[in-house]
Amino acid sequence: MDLVAALATCFDHTGTVLTGIREDQWHDPTPCADWDVRALATHTLGVVENMDRTARGQERIDDVNSVDLGADAAASFRTVAASTLAAWEVADLDAPLDFGGGRMVPTRFAVMVNLLDTSTHAWDLVRAAGQEEALPAGVAEAALASAHEVVRDEIRGTRGFDPAIVSSSSASPTDQLVAFLGRQPSASTYA
Repeated sequence: MDLVAALATCFDHTGTVLTGIREDQWHDPTPCADWDVRALATHTLGVVENMDRTARGQERIDDVNSVDLGADAAASFRTVAASTLAAWEVADLDAPLDFGGGRMVPTRFAVMVNLLDTSTHAWDLVRAAGQEEALPAGVAEAALASAHEVVRDEIRGTRGFDPAIVSSSSASPTDQLVAFLGRQPSASTYA
């Protein structure tokens, strides 16, 4: 699946996940130990907002964890995601992009980070809310490929990625992704 198409599918999936969160689940714990469901949803929205700003060459938000989720988190997410996707769709993925603080990266790298962050936190949210954990077809594979490009051992433990967990070769792409990122996949996927 094309990287931007995978991100579009991931954004759709994340909007659906947010729609499925019940009112009584917003303060439940998530696989991200420091965040409940509301804080994680806020973070996810804030990162996508910053990706939109990055893609458009605009000033980034200082604190992605302080954005306003609004009364309808799914609608807020879908609005920001649509703008972000529109920016990535017209971007030259091979062109250099200021990824913040003057750090220049290929635009493709920024899209990979966007896909990886959103798909991972969508999984975190579904795990917390008891929804279906499998990412849509093509998304987990693209996110896993992105993870292997983005997540290096030196950033594990500092950016929300714990040491990788070994999973079986028969594990689903979603379980392989979450295990690579140090999250506990379903018990049947351990090596």
